[in-house]
Amino acid sequence: MLTPAERYAGIYPLFRGEAALGPDEAILARAPMRWMWTGWRDVARGGGGDCSNAAVTAYAFATIQRGADPHLVRLVATDVGIDLRLRREDILRPPDPREPHALLRAMIHAANPPLGLELACTAKGIPAATGLGTSAALAVTLVRVLAEAAGRSLSPSELVYASRLPETHLLGLSCGFQDQGAAVQGGLGNYRTAFDGAAEEVELLPLAAPEDLIDTLDAGLIVVDFGKPHSSHVAHLGVFERLQEGHPDSVRAFELLAAAETAYQAALAAGDFDAFAAAQNLTWEAQGLLHPEMVLPIMRDVVDMSRGLGVRAANVNGAGMGGTVTLLAEPDAVGRVIRALQAVQGVQLLQVGIERRGVKCWRRRRQG
Repeated sequence: MLTPAERYAGIYPLFRGEAALGPDEAILARAPMRWMWTGWRDVARGGGGDCSNAAVTAYAFATIQRGADPHLVRLVATDVGIDLRLRREDILRPPDPREPHALLRAMIHAANPPLGLELACTAKGIPAATGLGTSAALAVTLVRVLAEAAGRSLSPSELVYASRLPETHLLGLSCGFQDQGAAVQGGLGNYRTAFDGAAEEVELLPLAAPEDLIDTLDAGLIVVDFGKPHSSHVAHLGVFERLQEGHPDSVRAFELLAAAETAYQAALAAGDFDAFAAAQNLTWEAQGLLHPEMVLPIMRDVVDMSRGLGVRAANVNGAGMGGTVTLLAEPDAVGRVIRALQAVQGVQLLQVGIERRGVKCWRRRRQG
């Protein structure tokens, strides 16, 4: 078990020389986002323990290639209006968490790439701050293409640490492990975290389940976006402040999250859809106790309406206080649930399913 500073020093900087990248070559990576089942304990203030999730067919993509300007590193995220042009002094300057696009700056600072490179990233229309782990999936793809260009081979756990450390170690922001874990590992996964003083560790464990159950979960999965972005760091501060104060609702919430984790794993092992839905409803109950603003009134209204149409369970994704809710419906009820939700003002349905693969990286030759 190592401290973040020790891990950071062992991984970064990624580059120790020129980029292993031809003039007409591009390196690409794709990583999935995730449907969170349990969370919060993968943060040091949450005490550690098991958290599980499923990767979903919503993706982040990143590309690295030779740029037009040999005197800078350019990073473009056109779908959110980002175009960073960093000179050597910008790359070497430690990032300030209050500056715009601090996380992207932190990642480039950590990697320390040579000048003359251009990176591009996109979430392909998935809104920011949905709670699906968008920023973590983007971080995984960026680290993956940078490591490939640097000629560095990172193990799955090293890639999880490397994708998280710019946010936690450099910027001092609160962040768990499971988002990066799902982006790296894919499929159904358990992320077992342990903390000892400043030291921390995560173990990536794939979860097995009968194919029939996975396909039934896939068929019944509906993700509803409420269009109210949130800050995970701010949400973490509120939740853990209540827990530190010993608020009885917070204490009970963490007990329910632990019970839900055990129930999810038992349901998967047994291939039991009903038991899985019951575990998801434990998560929903826990989320309602974590913080008064965790579950927005419109979220409760939509879930209550949906239950009358064939939805068996629901939970908020990520740190809540906005973003998305995942509904789990009986597969034969999905059509009528979607039709009803399409008539609700202020919500958007995101078309996702379960993704069995984690991050993928490849090279291609560019023409023209």
